[in-house]
Amino acid sequence: PGMISLDRAVSEVRVAEAVRSSGADLGAIIDAGGERLTLVGGDGHVLSDDEAIMVFISLLAGAGELESAALPLTASDVTRRTCEELGIELTLTPLSPSGLLGAAASEGVSFAADRRGGFVFPPFLPAFDAAAALARLVFLLGRSHTAVAEIVAASPARPVVCQDVATPMDTKGLIMRTLMEELGDSGASLVLIDGIKVVSHDGWVLVVPDPEDPVTHVWAEGPDMDASQALAAAFAHRIRALVP
Repeated sequence: PGMISLDRAVSEVRVAEAVRSSGADLGAIIDAGGERLTLVGGDGHVLSDDEAIMVFISLLAGAGELESAALPLTASDVTRRTCEELGIELTLTPLSPSGLLGAAASEGVSFAADRRGGFVFPPFLPAFDAAAALARLVFLLGRSHTAVAEIVAASPARPVVCQDVATPMDTKGLIMRTLMEELGDSGASLVLIDGIKVVSHDGWVLVVPDPEDPVTHVWAEGPDMDASQALAAAFAHRIRALVP
C-alpha cells in the first residue's frame, strides 16, 4: 500500500520546500521499496537522474574510488565524455534492471545507476539500495567539503528526452525489423545492445519496444533541448508511419 500511495512529485515538492526553509544542504526522497533515491540540493533544486549520477561520479572520482562504472544506453553523451576525461571505464548496458545489475556485478565495477533513481555500489551490495547510496553520498560530501548544488551548477546540461509511441503488441517485431532495414540501408551508425540506437554527429536516438505495454520508447539527445525534442519527434513520427 505504501508503494502504491507514494507520489514522487508531491514528495519532491514537500522536501524541496523543507530544504529551502531550513537552510539544509541536502534533501532526499527514498521510495517505499527502499531502492530509489531522489536528491534535492541546498538551493531547493530537485536533481534530475542525470544530475544525481554526475554528483556521484564527480565525488567518487575526486576520492579516487571510481575506475569503472556501468550506466544504461540512455546515459547522456555529456556523462560519457566526462567519464572519458576522468579516465573512468564506462560500460553501457541494456535498460532492464537485470542488464544493469549483471554489468554491475562484473569485476572492477564500483558504481552503477539506472537513470531512474537506482544506484548500485557493487563492493558493498550489487543491488539497488537507496539508504546505502544516501549514506555514501553524505560521507563523500563531508570528505570533499563541497555541496551537491555546487557540483550541479558546475556540470553541463544533459538534454536527454523520451517520447512514447503507441504500438500494438503484435506489430512491434515488424516495426523494429523494418526500421532496422531502413537504417541499415541508409548506412546509419547503429548500436544494438538493446533496441536500436542510432548515433550521428547531431546526437543519438534509441528506440526500444516496451516488453509489457503497447508502446515503443524513443529516447534522444542532441546539442540542446530543442534539438533533442526534434530528434525524438522525428523518430516517433517515423514509427507511427510504420504502424499498420
